[in-house]
Amino acid sequence: MNPILRYLEDYETSSGLILGTTVDVVQIVIAHPHLAFRMLFRFVKDLLEIQNISNQLIGQEFWDELEQEVVVIPHWPVQADLEEGVEALLRVTFIYDLELDKFANGYIKEVFTGFGLTRRHCIYIGNYARESTNYYALAVEWLELAKSLVPEKTMAGINDGELDILIISTVIKHDTAFEATKDYANTFFYRKILSGSDRKYEYKGFVWRMKQRTRDFQTWRGRPEPQYHEINFWGLCSGVGDLQTDFEKSQLHCWYETKKHPYWIINPLKIEELSQEPQVLQIYNVLSAAKCDSVIVTAEPFLIPSRVVDYKGGTMRSKTRTSFNTWLPEEDFPQSMEIAKITELITGLNVVESNASEFLQLASYNFGGHYHYHLDAINDPSERHFQVKGDRIATFMLYLSDVEIGGQTAFVNARATAQPIKGSAVFWYNLDETGSIDKNTFHGACPVILGGPKWVANKWIRYNKQFSTKRCESRISSKSELMNGLRY
Repeated sequence: MNPILRYLEDYETSSGLILGTTVDVVQIVIAHPHLAFRMLFRFVKDLLEIQNISNQLIGQEFWDELEQEVVVIPHWPVQADLEEGVEALLRVTFIYDLELDKFANGYIKEVFTGFGLTRRHCIYIGNYARESTNYYALAVEWLELAKSLVPEKTMAGINDGELDILIISTVIKHDTAFEATKDYANTFFYRKILSGSDRKYEYKGFVWRMKQRTRDFQTWRGRPEPQYHEINFWGLCSGVGDLQTDFEKSQLHCWYETKKHPYWIINPLKIEELSQEPQVLQIYNVLSAAKCDSVIVTAEPFLIPSRVVDYKGGTMRSKTRTSFNTWLPEEDFPQSMEIAKITELITGLNVVESNASEFLQLASYNFGGHYHYHLDAINDPSERHFQVKGDRIATFMLYLSDVEIGGQTAFVNARATAQPIKGSAVFWYNLDETGSIDKNTFHGACPVILGGPKWVANKWIRYNKQFSTKRCESRISSKSELMNGLRY
């Protein structure tokens, strides 16, 4: 009955510790990377093994009868869900360059969460990275970490000798791929691990063994050229180093907006300028916490996995965008119309009129959920609304939830981040004064690490209906104009 003991031990040392508390257990587990992964692992691996053993002892008829007595879970976790969980762990540890030994012991950055990962979890993650991804350096590190951890008493799996063989074969796989690749190899160590005539491997034996991702960031961070966007994305998400220069920061402002509309005289907007090229503004206290919660409750039943445009013009699921989303038309959902009116009031753009904007999009990001840096502008005349509505001239993005760690919006060219603060909004223009795409607006959603899910609402404003509201100028031309209101 070793699998049963293993299941119970893992449950009691993770999710079981928060039972009986006043917190929402489900929300705590979902928001916590270690707890979420361990729950998936138990459901997909341990329970399946227990069921197989039980079938041999008591037969399938018992399970058939039991199904009539228990609550049916609409979507029982399967192998694909576990693999998505591992991908999320690998993505987070790569982008944030986390120290794996601390992460496995329950530390996320400097926050101790009280829950960690065990040796068998680390073996599974490392082996998955080795077999199913190109995270070559992380595969080696996860397996080496497993070697340093004490095996669980209820685990009858891989022994030290077998683990040594697995580590060495993973090192050889790393070196072989490193030698063969001609691409930008940021998922490797910066050189082969086995070198010299003896090609001897020593466990954590080389002080020079830095990951290429770490080395690239130290060398190239903060550069504005497109080839360094990904490096800036890593740095902005992880908060390592200051990517804006002192001069750039000295030109930024915060202010209370009172002159854009009479309403703001009694309820001033609190505005922070995050960047000037492009100009990115974060506006605080746009929605109350209660209104944010109301929108989430309305949208949640309609969520589906997010998709991206494929090379044929269709859509597909992608590892570059791991979230869930839905659309809430104004004519069907009063909250959407209210947000459209608020957006129009704040920006001064035409939002509520027919064809002036898109339906409100809601997106939810669980642990590891992210969106690789991209442009919001469509730039595709064949898009079904493009001829009537024009391109997306501006983005008004609302944060509907707080996130404890991660989940920022990173503007890779501007080298600035917006923090996910519940009730705040981020506003920027996607097009310049000529209607051309502003390629400085590349931005991405950093992976959520702790305290999710992260919820955002996107209101994309279209170009064609703005001729009566938008002046043709590329940016605010003076400090006085800046202090008097939003851009344009």
